[in-house]
Amino acid sequence: MSVFTAVQKNLKKNISFYMLYLISVSVVLMLFYFSISFAGNEQILEKLMGNTKLKSMINIVLPLLMIFVLFYMSYSNKFFMKRRMKELGIYTLLGFKKRKITQILFLENILICAISLVIGILLGSVLFKGLMTFVINILELSIDSSQISLFNNEAIVITTLFVCIAMLVLLISNYIFIKKTSLLSLIRTEEKHEKQIKLNLWKAILGIASLLAGYVLAIDIKRGTDSLWLTIGFSPISMLTFILVVIGTICSIQFFIPYTLQKIKLNKKLFYRDTSIIVIPQFVQRVYTNARVLILTTLISATALCLLAAGVITFYYPVKAIDRTNPAAFEFPAEDTELVNRAIDTVERELGKSNNLTHTTQMIQVTSSSEKLPYEYSVKEKPSFDLISESNYKEAIKLRGDNVPELSLSNNNVIFVEYNKNQDDETGMSYQLNLSSSEKVNVTVQETTLNNTLSFANSVGTLIVSDQLYEEALGYELPTQTVISIYGENLRDNKELHEQLSSLFSDEPRFQSAVGRETTYIQENSAALLISIFASAIFLIATGSILYFTNLSNAYSKINEFSILNRLGFEKRKLKSIVSKQILITLVVPYVIGSIHSIFALESFKALMPNLIGDSSAFWFPELIGIGLFTIIYIIYYQITKFSCYKVIFNKQ
Repeated sequence: MSVFTAVQKNLKKNISFYMLYLISVSVVLMLFYFSISFAGNEQILEKLMGNTKLKSMINIVLPLLMIFVLFYMSYSNKFFMKRRMKELGIYTLLGFKKRKITQILFLENILICAISLVIGILLGSVLFKGLMTFVINILELSIDSSQISLFNNEAIVITTLFVCIAMLVLLISNYIFIKKTSLLSLIRTEEKHEKQIKLNLWKAILGIASLLAGYVLAIDIKRGTDSLWLTIGFSPISMLTFILVVIGTICSIQFFIPYTLQKIKLNKKLFYRDTSIIVIPQFVQRVYTNARVLILTTLISATALCLLAAGVITFYYPVKAIDRTNPAAFEFPAEDTELVNRAIDTVERELGKSNNLTHTTQMIQVTSSSEKLPYEYSVKEKPSFDLISESNYKEAIKLRGDNVPELSLSNNNVIFVEYNKNQDDETGMSYQLNLSSSEKVNVTVQETTLNNTLSFANSVGTLIVSDQLYEEALGYELPTQTVISIYGENLRDNKELHEQLSSLFSDEPRFQSAVGRETTYIQENSAALLISIFASAIFLIATGSILYFTNLSNAYSKINEFSILNRLGFEKRKLKSIVSKQILITLVVPYVIGSIHSIFALESFKALMPNLIGDSSAFWFPELIGIGLFTIIYIIYYQITKFSCYKVIFNKQ
């Protein structure tokens, strides 16, 4: 029998066995091809995020994706090798030399990878063309979508070269494996006994203790300046947290879970049931035998979830925070009277006098001689507080359409407008305001608020003071700054008016537009979101496929046991229940632990981001999206794995 005949028969015989592998590799290569095409389109990169910044991000992510895709293909190849050891041993008995067996495997890999490559490039091209056209239209980029070609020659060459390198690695790996393996071991591979379970209480305790310690360190960053992350250092604590979580994951999966389930066997009510008496021991054995796979998929799942949720947070949260960072639809300085009149005329000409509300705020800039001052005071070019009168603040809140707060400020009490909720609380702090070289006044922060009426481009370190104190401060020769805010129904989404006003204030950095800011944020973060989605998709697809192959391998090894159970009187429905529970529990381990890892990692990530709106739901929503997508992918793989295992077990009986 020739090499080509053997390859043809093997692929035809095992087409259903290879199908998921072919599909998963095709999807992975599709996403990989899309990423290469995206990285090579200079025009889109420049419009979205700035060529240099985004290019640097892609240059970091793509090599990591290459390494992971290569690992996934190597793992899958190793799985197929183990499944076919008996078949390869028969080839050896028939007179096939090991070099010829290697050629058979190599040709099979060539055919599968070639088909996956063609499918991946075709789907990737359609995805790139369609998604880029959608992004251009949604973001209204000044790019002609018809000029985007369907196929990217550079991406085709890079993806093809990558697949060739992968096939070369698989060839060398298969050759070394077969050369070192004897004929007898090839034939008897499937007869190897499962690992004997060795329970270790101390390692089980070490696993849980390490996980808890890692989680505690992760959320310790939320304590701010008192946290170990700042007192000891970010790098050493982050490395220690990572090591503790990895050690905890290893010991928990390999020792704690089997130890706990072995103890459950002592509970007669839970254990001595028609399915539990089979499922629990099998699950303990599966976890112990496949511990490395479960540990690996757990860590990969956590990484994918973190990557996806962090990308969604980075995209969603800045847009959500615009309502606060830009409270007015439009805002500009009022020093140039002629320019201000032209701007107001433009607004009235576009909307009419009755459809917009104009508000003028005069701020008094005053320095302080207090020793301890808030972060907002010193962040400006010229450190100072911005004083706003209580009545002016209330009027701006009313024009914005919000409920006016009930304030009762005495002459020496003030309200401090925080920039970041994560900063130290200034409530109760006293500051000395320098009205002149000889005249000073002490004020006390009655409360803090995130409800600002001016954008931070025009006012940071804002103090809301009583009208009496404000009038007193006006009597001194202190620098002032006047800002005009424009409010109105549906004005925050008026892109035409934004274009007209931004052309008037083209050289004025203090001009602020809510719709302009939102468009800028979306353009700057959409590329990063796409990259995080595709990278996490590759991780999750590969993770699901690895678990699929692992469960399928377990199903092949248990065919005889299920055949015996069938003869003992177990109905097919009951056997299917046993199979589905074994698969479900195996998938639950990386799903649950990976989700918990990602939640604590994201809590640390969120603590590094400024909390501009004080609403934790703005952070939780992206996390729920990530876990929701994660759940959907796992459910899909669970269903695929379940029916594939049914087919293996019941068709072989």
